[in-house]
Amino acid sequence: MASKKNTEKIVPTEHKIIAIVGRPNVGKSTLFNRLVGRRQAIVQEVPGATVDRHYGQARFYDYQYTVIDTGGIELETDDTLLLSIRQQSELAMAEADIIFFLMDGREPNNAADLELIQSFRRSKVPVYHLVNKIDGPKHEQNAVDFYSMGVERLYFISAEHGLGVEEVMVDVENNHPSADCQDARKEGICRVAVVGRPNAGKSSLINKFLGQERLAVTDVPGTTRDAIDSLVTYNDKEYIFIDTAGIRRRKNISADLERQTVFKAMKALDRCDVALLILDATLTLAEQDQRIAGMIEDKGRCCVVIVNKWDVIEEREEAAKAKAEEIREGLKFLPGAPIVFVSATTGRKVVNIFERIDKVYEEGRKRISTSKLNRWLEETIAKNRPPMIKGKLFRAYYATQVEVLPPTFILSVNDSDLCPASYQRYLTNQLRETFGFEGAPIKLYMKRKPKRENDQ
Repeated sequence: MASKKNTEKIVPTEHKIIAIVGRPNVGKSTLFNRLVGRRQAIVQEVPGATVDRHYGQARFYDYQYTVIDTGGIELETDDTLLLSIRQQSELAMAEADIIFFLMDGREPNNAADLELIQSFRRSKVPVYHLVNKIDGPKHEQNAVDFYSMGVERLYFISAEHGLGVEEVMVDVENNHPSADCQDARKEGICRVAVVGRPNAGKSSLINKFLGQERLAVTDVPGTTRDAIDSLVTYNDKEYIFIDTAGIRRRKNISADLERQTVFKAMKALDRCDVALLILDATLTLAEQDQRIAGMIEDKGRCCVVIVNKWDVIEEREEAAKAKAEEIREGLKFLPGAPIVFVSATTGRKVVNIFERIDKVYEEGRKRISTSKLNRWLEETIAKNRPPMIKGKLFRAYYATQVEVLPPTFILSVNDSDLCPASYQRYLTNQLRETFGFEGAPIKLYMKRKPKRENDQ
């Protein structure tokens, strides 16, 4: 295996993907929530609560994994919904680098578990067999019966209480180390993911950067099947461009290969610093463009919006203003993201993209001192007082920046429930208006101050 010194600069290691699978109601969503550190997945004592796949990021010491929660697998069923749930689980396993097969510790030698274990023997993906709901001596008596299922290594855990979960993750990290957490690479080379609907000109744009036909370019949507890293040097600066397949609407994705393509585009966003959202100038803004913008914002990536194929638009100067207004109105997920009108075919204004990438990357890494933030907080609240809620007033005591890429801030408050969403938007907008952060998403969180401090 090549050392990080030789490979990290050009081809960063991807985060490993863990798929949690098993029969209904064995605790998959509870384990998912345990791993990602929050109650992101719905947990219900009813089979079928998780219909689609849910994705989250799990941090274990200095490593980060992508975790997929799935619905319960019913092997013998004609129910359309249950068949769909099983298909989603199969897709998750196809995407995964590691499979966590979860069993109910109160039901040893379950026939469905035995059948699934047999099917996993043909898998090329490593499978960890976890026996859940082992919460005490009463359940530990059942643990012995699981060894008769012919599994060489079993892990006995309680997803609800966290017992045994660290032991599993230690072995996973030793056997299948994932990429470092994002904090470890933020000072390195800028990584740029090129995303957008199919046939918007993503590969053509990178070819123009490279000055050669490094990437396949065709008018047939879906040519790019994988995320491809290309090293580009401009003005003595290096950039890694990650070309991805076009992200299609889910109902239009019919083949497993296309589903893999979409997921790789999502993974590209996981490991980039800046996203270039490519729009086709000849098409109106679509719902799928908005979905992609939402993905970029959710993952906290800086963004530059690229309007490609601008060479075919007549009266371009007049049209640019209208197009920009359409984009601003339709992509409210990306406030402040700069818009660049280019032609990948002719090369018109393509070099302007680098200036914008540098700008948003710099803005995303910007740090504001605590003293400046607290002056901003005092002035911002004085300018627009928060509303009273049930006779109580929201109070913010101080602010601090805890992270960059994306810029992340924490307000110490008396009660976050007293701060309505509209006032949170006001605070976020004021942060941007005062400090800039052009093209960078701002994350603002509330942290309740202990009551004993509130009362002083």
